[in-house]
Amino acid sequence: MGKIVIHCPINCEEFCLQEILENMPESLREKYTLKIMNHGSLSLEVLIQSSNELKLWTDFLSNCYTIEKLRIEIESGEISPEIQKFQVGKPDRVRFLEEFLENALTRLLEISSPSSIALIANMQHWKDISQREIQGIFKNIAKKHTPPLQFLMKEAEIELHISLTRQHLKMTMDLPVQTPFSQLKVHPTPVFPSVAYVMLKLGLQRIPQASRFVDAMCGAGNIALLIAQVLKNKKPIFIGAFDKDIIWIEAARENFRILQTPDIEFSVFDILRDDFESAFPYRDYDLLLSHPPYGHFVQYSNETLMQLYQNVLQVFQTHAREQACLVINTPREDILTPLITKFPFIITQTLEIPRKVTTIKLWVIVKKSN
Repeated sequence: MGKIVIHCPINCEEFCLQEILENMPESLREKYTLKIMNHGSLSLEVLIQSSNELKLWTDFLSNCYTIEKLRIEIESGEISPEIQKFQVGKPDRVRFLEEFLENALTRLLEISSPSSIALIANMQHWKDISQREIQGIFKNIAKKHTPPLQFLMKEAEIELHISLTRQHLKMTMDLPVQTPFSQLKVHPTPVFPSVAYVMLKLGLQRIPQASRFVDAMCGAGNIALLIAQVLKNKKPIFIGAFDKDIIWIEAARENFRILQTPDIEFSVFDILRDDFESAFPYRDYDLLLSHPPYGHFVQYSNETLMQLYQNVLQVFQTHAREQACLVINTPREDILTPLITKFPFIITQTLEIPRKVTTIKLWVIVKKSN
């Protein structure tokens, strides 16, 4: 088969890399390298020697909260000079290609189980083998899979990129990581597990002994569920989560049942309209984490966002412990910063995480000491 390389992009180096290295099994510790990618972030690169190693690595990386996708490259052993120079017949080269594709796809399907795959081939060095013939080979392989894979030309769940270099045949696939969170119901503006993990770590850096947590405007409960997963062995612990929409609270409760996490107390509460002075369900908490709307996916006016953010800050001021910490996820510095100046708060840290659509900005806020 040749070599298999896993590329794992790490977008928030300090926290994501720390999580990977702290939890890496002893047997894997000497078998990776770190590389700087074009846009400056890190990539953890692993050279795989066997199917067992492939499974061991992908199982481990799939349980890292900060990993969202893996790029798997499978490269053939050196192509013989006869094939390179076309001194063997076309049927032999087609058989070589089919064998490579079948072996590579079998290995990749051990990691992920997509329902549809698109094949993008760059076979300019083998011009007498047409795209149609390559697609025919791939369709035959896809039919052998149980259940049969759907073959598409575009808009597939996963794309395979195949290219023939001067000496090697390479196949590349970007795989979404199949973490426990992959099976959950998702809020229209979900908090990625990687971002929620960084939010939690930022808070715990400030309040290491935190034992009471609140997920404000929780949606389907991603932040609360991640807290429960990460801290499941820490006792005692209390986790509360609230949202204005009963539909999303029910989705969060269903996600709670799927993950079978430690207890989370979910509440219906509208921070814009309900009486947060007396009716707010949680008191004396250590860490408030919030991913509020900020007008990118859900359209709110700036006036509405300003009132919402002010109420979050008021809830933190009124009901959190004196030594508590607020970690809020929003790029809306124009709204948040002026509001913070109205409260006896200090911004102790900010952190930006680039995403495809927008840049996430995390704020760590504490109360001024008396």
